[in-house]
Amino acid sequence: FGSKEDLVRATVKYFLTGTAADFSEIFEGDLSFLEKMEQILLYKSEMLGQYQGELMQTLISEDPEIRQFVDSVYLVEIRQSIIDFYEEGKRQGYVNPELSTETIMRYYELVRKGMAAGSSLSEDPEHNRKWLQEMMPIFLYGILGKPG
Repeated sequence: FGSKEDLVRATVKYFLTGTAADFSEIFEGDLSFLEKMEQILLYKSEMLGQYQGELMQTLISEDPEIRQFVDSVYLVEIRQSIIDFYEEGKRQGYVNPELSTETIMRYYELVRKGMAAGSSLSEDPEHNRKWLQEMMPIFLYGILGKPG
């Protein structure tokens, strides 16, 4: 690896590549949109419990090489899966069909970047899991709650 930094980079890249594969498996499964969303929430909750999300966020945000990997490789690879996922949600009646893919992806990016920029995670993994569970309906329906 050459240096400690190279080892950390390789480890983070390995972790992110595995995470992308796990999400692809969820996206490509035979579950409904809501069931897939629940699986994603469960996966993220488990990740928060196993890994201090703050540590990963710090590594990603402070290392330009890792940041470039996340932005140009990781996100590009899973972007189409995310688009397909929301299109599936439209077909199943869970996502407003009048919203363009561009609007949905911009909203997704705003939330993703906002969560990555803020130090919204606590040191208590259980608190993080509960917080993530509370955030999911807000992400899906906004602060007004589920529409009528």
